[in-house]
Amino acid sequence: MAPQYSHTALNPRVSPKIKWDDYMKLFICILYRVYVANWAKFTRLFNYAFAESLLAAGFTDGTRAGPLVSQVSHLKHWKDRIWTRVYDTHPNQWVRLAMFVETIELVAERGHIRLTVCSGIDIQRLEECGQDIADYQYPTALQLIQESSLD
Repeated sequence: MAPQYSHTALNPRVSPKIKWDDYMKLFICILYRVYVANWAKFTRLFNYAFAESLLAAGFTDGTRAGPLVSQVSHLKHWKDRIWTRVYDTHPNQWVRLAMFVETIELVAERGHIRLTVCSGIDIQRLEECGQDIADYQYPTALQLIQESSLD
């Protein structure tokens, strides 16, 4: 059974809020693009991957699915540059985004979270793309976003 998360703030007078950085946004966009939406699993994975950031924001037990669903809806509705970067490129052409898929796979494995891949997505090919550029100096999420804004 999935753990129930509460918004227990370190300071009970202030409601905690996720401080969304570009890496978190890219992580959730790729997660939503590559895997069948299961918000309970996505939430567990997000809480596991960003535990330190969430704790710093005041979440003692992680977040709930609601903020993640809202963030994805917001990014999609406003056609955020991160959203368009992920959705305008077919996953089989994600040479530079493959490392995020590898990261998600690794975090899911470490957190014992089994994700279902969307049809048409070849995880093995994406991981091979990541291995092909293993010697490559990975760009930061910000560099990827800036690069996409030049397109």
